[in-house]
Amino acid sequence: APLFFRIVDAIAADDPRLAAPPRRWPLNLTRVEVCTASGDLPRALDLLRPVIAFCDALLAEDRKLVSVANEAEYTAFVSASASGEPVDWVDMACPEAYDAHAFIDIERKDADAAFIALHKAIRLAPYWADPLAELGHLLNVTGKPAEGLARYRAALALVERQPGSGARHALVLRGMGYSQIELGDLDGAEQTYRKSLE
Repeated sequence: APLFFRIVDAIAADDPRLAAPPRRWPLNLTRVEVCTASGDLPRALDLLRPVIAFCDALLAEDRKLVSVANEAEYTAFVSASASGEPVDWVDMACPEAYDAHAFIDIERKDADAAFIALHKAIRLAPYWADPLAELGHLLNVTGKPAEGLARYRAALALVERQPGSGARHALVLRGMGYSQIELGDLDGAEQTYRKSLE
């Protein structure tokens, strides 16, 4: 699926903690679509590289960051952290870039790079199910189905809190079913696959 940047200059909110962090955009910033469906993985990686570099620089800074879909998720994250530190709201472009990079890494059979990218996506976007589900898949294909199943279950818990996530719900359930088959739980897998069809 295409990845496109949805970077905004500021977040309109009453809470001053929701102000966008200062941006240091490169002068040659352009909007691009990254599509791996064509199979041109080197081109996709070239397009992702500057975005990943920008996001890595954000993660290297000494401040608390989170990427969320809405103010409710931001408030939940701030409440859960309970440290009183300000939390900067980072656009979803960064976790989406890490997730896309991990997808490419998996296609290239580079599990180590995929693990790193997915952990960065999960660190930034703790309420986004996609990188957790992708991590479940990666754990399955690297021979760790019990860990994969745990990640799929965590992804399912997030998906079930989001309205209108029917297709994503089915996808996560199918991943869980695969994990269950690998673990020898054929009855559980059948039930999970049946749920994915509802």
